Amino acid sequence: MNINNIVIVGGGSSGWMAAAFLIKNFPEKSITLVESNSIPTVGVGESTLADITNFRDYLGIEEKDFMRSTDASYKMSIKFTDFYEKNAGSFHYPFRYPNLSNTKNGLLDWMMIKALYLDTPSTDFVKCYFP
Repeated sequence: MNINNIVIVGGGSSGWMAAAFLIKNFPEKSITLVESNSIPTVGVGESTLADITNFRDYLGIEEKDFMRSTDASYKMSIKFTDFYEKNAGSFHYPFRYPNLSNTKNGLLDWMMIKALYLDTPSTDFVKCYFP
């Protein structure tokens, strides 16, 4: 069977990304995206990870154009509050690779400081490695 027409039902991030991927890989096919005017767009961002860069690169979209067109911002981490129990405080789960240029032992530097000085705030980790 030869499929020449592909219809994506539902827009949003997933629908539009699927359409972009299919258009890139099957330029000879007819790709149609159908979305409703009465269903609001779900806000995205909390789950958009650094790997979106690989997808954008794959599509051949320049970063500055992507950022400007989508009104995006860079996000370095997700803050989790009371993650494992109530009143446990919060911590940042950082994205990308840490800046280890001013360290002797990489992430071990901070871990040793935290072990020696227990009152070192956990937020200090992000400040040190993800300035």
